[in-house]
Amino acid sequence: IEFIPYNKLENIKQIGHGGFSTVYSATWIDGKRIYEFDTNLFKMVLSREPCTVALKCLTGISNEPLEFFNEFKIHYECQLNRYSEDKYGIEIYGITYNSAEKEYLMVHEYADKGDLRQYLSTNFKDLDWKQKTKILCSISDNLDYIHQTYVHGDFHTKNILMISTKNITNFPYMIGDKLAVISLNIGDKINVEPKISDLGLSRKVNESTTNKEIYGVVSFSAPEIFLGNQPTKESDIYSLGVIMSEVSTGKPPFENISHQTVSFKFNIVNGLRPRFAFGTPDFYIKLAERCMDNDPMKRPTAKEVYEQFQEWEIILNKEQEKLNEDQIKIKNKFLEADRIIPTLSTISHEDQDIISTCQSISKLDISEKFNQTSKYI
Repeated sequence: IEFIPYNKLENIKQIGHGGFSTVYSATWIDGKRIYEFDTNLFKMVLSREPCTVALKCLTGISNEPLEFFNEFKIHYECQLNRYSEDKYGIEIYGITYNSAEKEYLMVHEYADKGDLRQYLSTNFKDLDWKQKTKILCSISDNLDYIHQTYVHGDFHTKNILMISTKNITNFPYMIGDKLAVISLNIGDKINVEPKISDLGLSRKVNESTTNKEIYGVVSFSAPEIFLGNQPTKESDIYSLGVIMSEVSTGKPPFENISHQTVSFKFNIVNGLRPRFAFGTPDFYIKLAERCMDNDPMKRPTAKEVYEQFQEWEIILNKEQEKLNEDQIKIKNKFLEADRIIPTLSTISHEDQDIISTCQSISKLDISEKFNQTSKYI
């Protein structure tokens, strides 16, 4: 982490704008510090070269230095504790200050593949269920890591960035009498890794948030949020279930319904849920249904979701003769779903930026008991 002079950033272009932030791409002239282990010299070597980065500044009601540094602090804490460079959140390089606009900007790694929504829209026909399962396995693992300390609070497909990562191998070496491990790049960028971003609305798991205003993307918000409850790990899991729906269809949830009406929010409280694509494996839908259960206490944890996706990923990567009867049925269901993907339409008629804008969510005035029967659309 370092302070980066604003004049060391060139080719600044706006690439995104949300409810509380604006994101730019830029060329960092000095480039990030890269430490690599030189096997000939048998020591760490520092190098730098120009690279593309993303700049994020807060806008609107969050355009306060305290809010900016709080988000920066959360990202940095997650970065300090992670054990893999290619997982567990966006890599933060530092901060900069634009004196002309009197604003601080966070400098972090650039998502060369866009966000998950863009990635699905562009690549949906080429993504089989093995790839989808791998993506969701990484996302749920990432979320489980965040949940060790924080509630995300604004979890949706535009807050998951898709980034090319290099093939690496771990190289052990001794420092005195202690064993250390260095990750070495051994090839070109070959993997695309999802990374959860935008922790500006995050809070500590046990932090009291009484009477705090609630913000979020309506279509990804859990029923209890509309009843005035603060975001929790369980409401993040609900959002993960909605993300699973979008991975299935390649389209934003509830795209043909106005998200601004009270009736839409009431219907979610009353059991309305996003649909799944034709041919989606029934056991996948059941897992998503559990994530989107009206009762937060009946939802699985991020760890449980991760373990299920990890099991499916292992099954899809194994040869048929090494699987038992139940595993073969699961694999065949995924393969059947793969054959249907080319026939699915991914054309969206909605403005995806509008329906994914983070906004204030007011408590619904509900005087009658709501029906918990699930409905899908």
